[in-house]
Amino acid sequence: MAQDSWEGFSIHQVIPTNGRSYSIKVAHVNHDDFADLIVLPTEAFDQVRIYTGNTEAEFDFTTTVTKQENYRVIETGDLNGDGIDDLVISGYWNNGFKLFWGIGNGAFEEGDHYALTGHGKNIKVVDYNKDGALDVMALSGGSGQTITLHVFAGNNTKTLQAKGVYQSTLHTDRAITIVDKNQDGLLDVMVSSSFPWFIIFYQDVSGNFVPRFWPRELQNPFTSVYFLADLNNDSREDVIAHYTGEGFRFYEGLQDTLFSEAYTAMPTALHPYRLYTQDINADGNVDMVMDQLDPLTDELSDTLLYFLGKGDFTFHAPIKISFPGAIEYFTLQDVSGDSFPDLIASCKGVGIVTAYNVGRVTGVEVPVDEDAIFPNPFGDNLVIQLPAAEPIALINSQGKLVMTKESSLEHYLSVANLERGVYILRIGEGRSLRYRKVMKS
Repeated sequence: MAQDSWEGFSIHQVIPTNGRSYSIKVAHVNHDDFADLIVLPTEAFDQVRIYTGNTEAEFDFTTTVTKQENYRVIETGDLNGDGIDDLVISGYWNNGFKLFWGIGNGAFEEGDHYALTGHGKNIKVVDYNKDGALDVMALSGGSGQTITLHVFAGNNTKTLQAKGVYQSTLHTDRAITIVDKNQDGLLDVMVSSSFPWFIIFYQDVSGNFVPRFWPRELQNPFTSVYFLADLNNDSREDVIAHYTGEGFRFYEGLQDTLFSEAYTAMPTALHPYRLYTQDINADGNVDMVMDQLDPLTDELSDTLLYFLGKGDFTFHAPIKISFPGAIEYFTLQDVSGDSFPDLIASCKGVGIVTAYNVGRVTGVEVPVDEDAIFPNPFGDNLVIQLPAAEPIALINSQGKLVMTKESSLEHYLSVANLERGVYILRIGEGRSLRYRKVMKS
């Protein structure tokens, strides 16, 4: 048997730009099969720059979209169901968000403005009611106003319907996480704030949301740098909290609004500035990728670190990847279309730099008849025949375990309920561990 190994990231392209890019999103702005980039530059706050992907998995500047300067927080999604991603941009002083409709050639036309009850803050595009149409979840706040959730339902047209406004008692939202927190089959909206609490807007069967918050403070010394991720594969979001001078604490997500009072500590002198959590090596465990500030000067570094998770609130020693300039902004998204997340960074004095996830590489050639996996693409059933009895696991494109089976020579999977898309099949354990890509049609 060959042992697959994850080969990390490799710098792929440098796109020279003037100034810093403070937001970069991967989207599809035309009808080809290549990912494109939506970029917000600091030297022109009234612009959105579009870079289209090409056959070399690189990007070319295509066009500029004009927006108002204070529209700064951007999300993308195909809101009208035409196969082209649209832009949703939140404006703080405009007290709402505006839509820009993709017209299929890399260009966008300005759409309607949707008002909120306060300053426009974080937004998320998601099908919250699972009706096949994307919706917009928008937060407002600021100027002494509490965090308020606004729900706008889409219907695959160019019009959104206001469905509800839900207030909270907390201030200063930092991020939105969409998750079924109480595991009732309905998507909830989890919001982290700059204070040591979380709001969870629970969706009920009527489609309304009921706000509740985590009533226990994170233990002192207080930090405002914390994140949410499922670190132990139990489908409950856990808390990643960073404490200056101490390191990380991981609080386990329990039922309903609760998190564990106890925590798992990971001491480190590192000072994260931005952190993402995804399964970057397709082993079924959530990993952490972060940039860092110099602990003495708070200056930006040219190095990113990634911590490979073990699935039990512990991580392997950090691995470094260096970029050709100080990293002013970075994001972790799949650019190459292989279901492995890639790195895109805005580097000071250099421009936009892409580093592609090399994925898993087999060091020894495996005879094609050793593992029989069919059909692929699969429909309602998937069959795996192995030369020796081994366990298997099926992992979706978000790195979540969706199915596991104990050791057997043959595995017959009934998968009619799975969503269409790319999955990773993990076969074996220990030194015989290997991965295969399969697709649900």
